[in-house]
Amino acid sequence: GHLVFSTLHTNDSVGAVQRLRHLGVDTSTVCEALLAVLSQRLTRRVCTKCSELYDPDPALISLFFPQGVPEGFTFRHGAGCATCDYLGYLGRMGVYEYWELNPRMILGILNQQTDIRTLARQTGLMPLVEDGLRKVKKGSTTLEELRRVLPVEQIMSYTAPLETEG
Repeated sequence: GHLVFSTLHTNDSVGAVQRLRHLGVDTSTVCEALLAVLSQRLTRRVCTKCSELYDPDPALISLFFPQGVPEGFTFRHGAGCATCDYLGYLGRMGVYEYWELNPRMILGILNQQTDIRTLARQTGLMPLVEDGLRKVKKGSTTLEELRRVLPVEQIMSYTAPLETEG
């Protein structure tokens, strides 16, 4: 066999199945050929020289945390300095969603009996939003950056509680 890497335009990794179906690929062929999908977005990285605590816009906080900000969660942004050209950001970093298909996922796709995204979450998928929020918690990027790079529907559909560690 051959290992092929390709790109598709989708909002997330799970969307690759639907995109391939729309391209005319048979569902059984998708399941046979697809091993894993990586979805990524690039966010600007907070400048470490001028990073400081701040309070994001309350509307933005409620978009990402409808039940309130988890205990111990702080927000950092760059105040702006000569190092970052007074932008508050220096460089970029990836926000990732890696989805590896397993036999349970393949059966779910073939049977079309369940929501693929829900099944993917049950089998270990970490959504883009969750990876992004972990990086916000670490002070590496901001909520504003996540809102800029992620579709609002994807943010709103994210309902799993963020782990307080990491």
